[in-house]
Amino acid sequence: MQTLAPLSAKPNYRDFAVIVILVTPQGIPMVRERKPNRTPFLKYPGGKRDGDETPEQCAAREMEEETGALIDPEKLILLARQDRGTHDFFVFGAKLPELPVLKHTGDEGEEVGVYSREGLKMRKDVFPKHLEIGAIARFIYG
Repeated sequence: MQTLAPLSAKPNYRDFAVIVILVTPQGIPMVRERKPNRTPFLKYPGGKRDGDETPEQCAAREMEEETGALIDPEKLILLARQDRGTHDFFVFGAKLPELPVLKHTGDEGEEVGVYSREGLKMRKDVFPKHLEIGAIARFIYG
């Protein structure tokens, strides 16, 4: 007989990574990582889980570490979830009435910038895997 965990129990997630799309009237915060031998693409803030945090907690932490923006994990909208074989990949979105205060440089040296919706359409340096996720474009452009 299978025993079910009580509803109050924390879910048990396998390994996962997240990205966060934060849309504001002033633009969309993105980061550029500069790593040796890698093309410096523009990426949505995100990363891998830390400890036993939930995907939403991970997304809020990564947004703060990489951009300085504080986001309530409960306000995040799940846009997509993909099985990447070895881990799950979560895409979260949030729309805010104004751009939060941002850092110029993330905790790991990422360059932080804010890009207009229309400007993003013209850019050739956005991380290709992020461009493949249709839920992102639907969230940004409606």
